[in-house]
Amino acid sequence: MRRSAFLWALLLVFVIADPILVQLNPVGNSGLVHKDDYEITRELHPEKVWDKVFFGASGVTAGYDEEASRSGYVNLGMDYGVITDLYDMVRRGTIRIGSELVIGTDFLCFYDDLDTISSYIWNKPWYEPYVFFQRLRISGLITSGTMNLLHGKPFAVNDFSAQEKSLYPGTVSQEEMQKKLARYEAEFWYLDSSAFDENLQALDDLLALCHEEGIRVRALWVPWNTDYEIPQIQYDVMERANAIYAEYGVEVLDLTTAFDPSYLHDLWHVNAESGRAHFMEVVDPWLCQD
Repeated sequence: MRRSAFLWALLLVFVIADPILVQLNPVGNSGLVHKDDYEITRELHPEKVWDKVFFGASGVTAGYDEEASRSGYVNLGMDYGVITDLYDMVRRGTIRIGSELVIGTDFLCFYDDLDTISSYIWNKPWYEPYVFFQRLRISGLITSGTMNLLHGKPFAVNDFSAQEKSLYPGTVSQEEMQKKLARYEAEFWYLDSSAFDENLQALDDLLALCHEEGIRVRALWVPWNTDYEIPQIQYDVMERANAIYAEYGVEVLDLTTAFDPSYLHDLWHVNAESGRAHFMEVVDPWLCQD
């Protein structure tokens, strides 16, 4: 009987403690592990409600300079961010949007099987304890720390507390671009648009939710390097997404072919030297519009 009571008490502790651990995120906030882009954003914006949010993948991270912007949008650009990520964050209350949302995407932000960042907290199943969800980071930290100690170094040699999101300096070489194109062509160019169904449905559901909550939504297609042919699948996905945007009266800013290739680092990331500033020249006035 006592053993049963102890087990029930232990289970109750885990049930109560786990949401607190998720909220505090001691692993991600420790400064001892590499942070994901959501964690960086949350550290910069600990407030419960973000009035205006600019969501996207790394194309938004590369282009949108939150500190230079007059618009007041939180930069929620995230590596490998897809629409289901955004929908999960909003519907689960991971983020709360006050009044406005801008969705900035390339077509791969709608790809259902795109790789993700395993530490994004909405990837945690409800039944999985926080410590188990963070097991890869914890075990990696212990392994690297032990090796450091064995080599006479401090346990933690890296400080990630001031980590920032990645930018894209310069322009990739022709050789590197050809490698990228070969990989993208093999993985993505010949996909059928049905491979994007889940994210397109999430877009519809997200817009319906925003409509119910009175959140203004606008959308943006990030620039493409026009030195290279746009694959048909991009047009197909854009057509389907734009039809959903039109159904909800969402204003769309299409920058797909709007930038000179000199502003691009590769296919769809503006470079840090001139592309980022040009992106802000074009996009920030639009963001500031009532």
